[in-house]
Amino acid sequence: MASLSSTDEGVRRQAWIGAIPVVFSLSINDISSLEAPAPFYCMVPRGSYLPLLLPDIKQHFASFGLIGSAEDDIWFDYEGIPLRWHLPTGVLFDVHGGNQSALPWKITLHFRGFPAGDILKVQRVDAIRSHFINSIKEATYLRVGSTRSIMNLSKADQTQLWDAVMRNHYDLYWSIGRALFDIAVESTKLLPVRIHFASANPTFLQQPVPPMDEQGKPQTLGGALRNLLPSLFSSETIPQVFVQGLTPSMDTPLYWLVGHMSSPDSFLHVCIMAETPTDI
Repeated sequence: MASLSSTDEGVRRQAWIGAIPVVFSLSINDISSLEAPAPFYCMVPRGSYLPLLLPDIKQHFASFGLIGSAEDDIWFDYEGIPLRWHLPTGVLFDVHGGNQSALPWKITLHFRGFPAGDILKVQRVDAIRSHFINSIKEATYLRVGSTRSIMNLSKADQTQLWDAVMRNHYDLYWSIGRALFDIAVESTKLLPVRIHFASANPTFLQQPVPPMDEQGKPQTLGGALRNLLPSLFSSETIPQVFVQGLTPSMDTPLYWLVGHMSSPDSFLHVCIMAETPTDI
């Protein structure tokens, strides 16, 4: 049997290359013509970010003469819920119940009426890149108690990590990522895990999760969820859980999931199809 710290490159590659078919339609409030413009269809990598699609989206709708707003006024919604662009697209899809929805995923694009109280304004690519690198720093600190490995990266290596996300390029990312993120379980302090809830106003929980339980055995997904969310996971009937669009076994070691199913931002995003508990 392979050790807990061994990596199955095939599984990790399949998680990386996952993509979601999406159709972007213009909000009825932004249509000034008698006929609605044709929607924009594309495949969106699960680890990418919605604002990275704006150049193609704007070019499509510009052909209908509809681009007039500043870029930071543009926003997206799904069934009336503003989408938080700073989360990987795959997480947005899972947490909004996308697995129960017919594909392609139907997202509405807005050029006005920005909901300032609900989401951050869409930033330019440099700001999205900074958010991505900061996320990696946070995840690395949880893993090893230091961000030195990230801070010591050359500017070229940081750029390569981000370019890999923009190009959805597995090998480009992991040629650097293996030395940064493939940390032996014995050297891992905490696991970078974020738990998202499918609430009307989606929220997430981030609590320290060690790789081993109190008995010195590998911490499982189910064990961690029972400890963190006893009101949801201590009964026989538990909510559905998605990781990268899949429903993993509750007996899966959490360390293994982090190593194989994390998003490029280096966090394992666990999406729970339930309202946010009142006891957290």
